Formats: sequence, C-alpha cells, structure tokens
Amino acid sequence: MRAQKNQEIANALTTRTKWEDVYEDMVRPAKHSKSTSISTLTQKKKCLETIFELLDVQYVEQITFDNIKAVNALIYRVPKKWKEKNPDKRLLDVLLPDDVDSSDVRVMSATNICKYLTIFQEFLRFCRKERLLNEDMADIITKPIVDKNKNNWKPFTPPELLLIFNRKNYFKRIKNSDNAKFWIPLISLYSGARLNEICQIRMEDIKNDNGIDYFCINDEGEKQSVKNYPSKRRVPIHPILIKLGLMDQIKKQRELKKDRLFDSLTYTEKNKYAGSISNAFRYYLDHKIKLTDKKKVFHSFRHTARSQFCALGCSEEYVNILCGWEGKGA
Repeated sequence: MRAQKNQEIANALTTRTKWEDVYEDMVRPAKHSKSTSISTLTQKKKCLETIFELLDVQYVEQITFDNIKAVNALIYRVPKKWKEKNPDKRLLDVLLPDDVDSSDVRVMSATNICKYLTIFQEFLRFCRKERLLNEDMADIITKPIVDKNKNNWKPFTPPELLLIFNRKNYFKRIKNSDNAKFWIPLISLYSGARLNEICQIRMEDIKNDNGIDYFCINDEGEKQSVKNYPSKRRVPIHPILIKLGLMDQIKKQRELKKDRLFDSLTYTEKNKYAGSISNAFRYYLDHKIKLTDKKKVFHSFRHTARSQFCALGCSEEYVNILCGWEGKGA
C-alpha cells in the first residue's frame, strides 16, 4: 500500500496537465446543454485566464496553497481591461500598487472579483474531483462582500419616460438609415427585451404567425447570443411600434437586402452589437436631458416593461416567458 501511495505521489509530481485542457473537460456537459450559452462559457475561460496569470503557473499540478493565498490578495490589484490595454505584457507586470483603494476607478468591481473567484473555486473543485489535486483548496479562496443592491436598476417613472421620448430631444429618424438609436429604446420599452437581443436581430428573425408580427430571440446566427435558455423566445411586436412605423423600417431593410435590422451596429467581443447604442443612450441621459441617476440606464426599460406588465394584470409566469427571465414558467 505504501509503495502504491508513493507511486501516486511520484506520478502527481511528474504529471503536467494544462489548465485549458481541464477547463474543456469541466465545461463539456454545459456545451451540450441548452441552458448554457457559448458566451457564458467564453467569459468563464477569460476569468480563468486572468487567475492563472496571477498564479503564474501553466499546469494544474503546480497549484499550491501559497499561490492561491497570493491570488486572494493580488486580484484586488488587477486593472480593468488589463489584457485589452496591455496585450503584450504579463499581468504581474501591470498590477496596480499595493495600497490601491477600492474606490479607484482603475480597479475591478467587487462584483467582478467575486465572479472570478467563484469560477476559480468551481475549477479547483473539479480538479479535486478528477484527482488532479491532492487537497481540496477551494475553501482557501476568500471573496469580497458584494452590495447586492448596487446594480438594482430602477424602472423609469412616467414623467421620466415623457422626458426621454420628448420629440424635441429624442433621437431623430434619418432617411436611408436603419435608425437604430430611434427604434431600439422604443422596442425595449414595449417588449422588455435586453439591449443586445434587440441589436442583433436578423431579418430572418422577424416573423409572422396567425397575423401576429414578432421577433424570434435566439442564438442561431453567427455572433448571436442569449443570456440563458429562457431567453430564447418569441416577442410580439407591440401595436404602438407598428403605429410608429417599425414595419415600414423592416420593409426598407428587406428591400435593401440587409442581413440585420440594425446593420449599422458593429460587433465587438466585449459588448457584442450593443456597445455604441449603450454609450449613446448614456450620453443622452446624462447630457441631453440631465437624467443622471446612475440606477437609471438602458436596462431600466426592461424593468419598466416588467412593472407595467404586472400592473396590467399579467401573471408572473407570462411576464417571465415574454421577457426571458429565469423563474416560474420559464
């Protein structure tokens, strides 16, 4: 028995398992599950890339108690977008100073730090389960306390909606344009759809069933993604949007043989198709109409729609189905 144990220890010391290979094994079941999107798995891998930069190891067997403890401290010094801003440098060479404060705009938020460490814990537990590590080291990780109310976006009030959609200030429709800035906030208001769900709509995702025009929210096209399985759904086009001329805009895009409804929007790995609209709307709130409450953002349309659906007597189940929320009926 002792000889067998010694052999196992010797094998562990000489085995070299790349963390990327272990990650692929860990997420293989999720890749075949309808409840997990590819974008979620991609984000997980990016989090682990940062963690292993801090560990400064390549192989799972090299992970020790001491370098996990080091990660607990170093992760608070990781700059935002560190890889994007320093593509040719090691993370350990661009860490912020030891005394950096959590209020410093350069550091990651507590929510993001917590997410990175949670994913690392999941990875360590998988390694232990697969006997790649001799100890369960997941509990060594200490996560920051996150203010759960920090990102509780507020719905817009009726007076705020009147201010936003005031004809004098609101985005104008332009001839021979897809008018993305004009339509996307309105679509979100009357559907509760997420920003990127709207931005990525293809022409083939706009359908009609029994006389009802609707958007088919899905991740079937190139560079399309959804947050989770309940996000895949059919969203009726509201009669007010039709009255405002959305179907005419759709018709023009079809005549021009466009692939997407809002073809002027470009794709980036980080923000998908939503980046420019998100920035434009934030600027509009802050500078054009002076609505500077940081809990009032584009995503507030989603909460506005939910509160209105509920006020009109829609069941929780129906609202979850319509808006793509996880929960009852999803």
